Amino acid sequence: MATRSPQTEREDYAYEDEQGEHRNYRLVLEIMETAVLTLLLFLGVRLTVQNYQVCGPSMTPTLIDHQYILVDKVDYYLHSPQRGDVIVFVAPPNPAEDYVKRIIGL
Repeated sequence: MATRSPQTEREDYAYEDEQGEHRNYRLVLEIMETAVLTLLLFLGVRLTVQNYQVCGPSMTPTLIDHQYILVDKVDYYLHSPQRGDVIVFVAPPNPAEDYVKRIIGL
């Protein structure tokens, strides 16, 4: 009964060479894939949701002064605003400022 020595198996198969020859390529590929997925996720969230800060006591008790809120940007593409919705819009006297208000009349 003949047995093969561990040295002979290593020379025939070359396991270490197979695992190490494309290791750097795989690492770069994984980093690029992670970066692209992170960028796509960031852009997806940024295009659909935005944060705003409530300034002033006009929305008390629903929203308090200096509270941060997240606003869904896509919702009003699907249907028009309804009475009671809290909306964010550009302030007419100062276009650099945004107002957070509740719709009470249509």
